[in-house]
Amino acid sequence: LPDPSTGVRIVRLADGTRRPMTPLEKDRYQRLTGTAYRELLNEKGPQLLQMDPEDAKDYLLKITKRLRDRAAVQAVR
Repeated sequence: LPDPSTGVRIVRLADGTRRPMTPLEKDRYQRLTGTAYRELLNEKGPQLLQMDPEDAKDYLLKITKRLRDRAAVQAVR
């Protein structure tokens, strides 16, 4: 089956080098990101539904970037 993710996540290691995630790290990253998204929507869902759509979009773009970055760091540990 084809890989559903078209992008390759590049990670920066502690020594400053950059490299693509391994398949195992990518799988862990996807699981961590999915869990974080689910928790975010469970916690903030009602609040997001009451926001102006553009404000909700901006908020989600900002917070999900943080969640993805955090998941990437955790995935390569």
